[in-house]
Amino acid sequence: MSVIDENLISLSDEAKILAFWLFRGASPVPVLSSPDGFFGPVYEAALRELKAAGILGEAVERTPHLACYHVHRDLSSLVWWFVSQTTGHRDTLVASMKRREPDDRPIAKIVRRLDVTLSCIESYRKSDQTDFGPLVDVVDNLLKDLRLELVGPKTGPDIKKAKRFDIDAQWHLKDDLKASDIKKMLGGLKGVEGGDSKSKVKWYFSVDGEKAAIWDWKGAWCAFGPQTAFEKLGFKQISKW
Repeated sequence: MSVIDENLISLSDEAKILAFWLFRGASPVPVLSSPDGFFGPVYEAALRELKAAGILGEAVERTPHLACYHVHRDLSSLVWWFVSQTTGHRDTLVASMKRREPDDRPIAKIVRRLDVTLSCIESYRKSDQTDFGPLVDVVDNLLKDLRLELVGPKTGPDIKKAKRFDIDAQWHLKDDLKASDIKKMLGGLKGVEGGDSKSKVKWYFSVDGEKAAIWDWKGAWCAFGPQTAFEKLGFKQISKW
């Protein structure tokens, strides 16, 4: 039975698996890399070990996207080391090459989507298109995904602006509320100003899918919608109109 060459025995298992995985075969060996360091610290440490042992030498200067190495030693005997390992150990070693700490691959993927988004914006600038709906959707989805990865799922009720709809006063809200207080409780949702002499501002919105509205009427705050919706928003004092 063949055995591993003596000059390879002292390598760490991580360096052995990397040499077996990438550098057996014809020299020089091109290796694709990633600008966000996809392969991570275990990969880089194993690569440094192979260079320090004189097994690898850079054929050209490494770029963020590509590296190319001369292989100075015969690595074919690593096959015998590889087959002598358990499947679990081999899988663990290969997985370690792709794991980063902290693991921010989802963020890196979203950041790369910025290039696509910027290209879309530039295309719209140079075109005669007047429908900006698709572009708004691209930007909106990117920002939502980025927020989700950075700060996690949104907490609290889902508040969305709604189109104007028919309303009747159902509830009376605390009189000393200011318009700025209501806007804050609605997550910054801007109200519709004006309309008539008796009402200066109105909000049409939904709370977790339930339609609701708030407006002023002769100095009092009126509301329409399920009582639970206003409780979710944090309105403490609400009474029948």
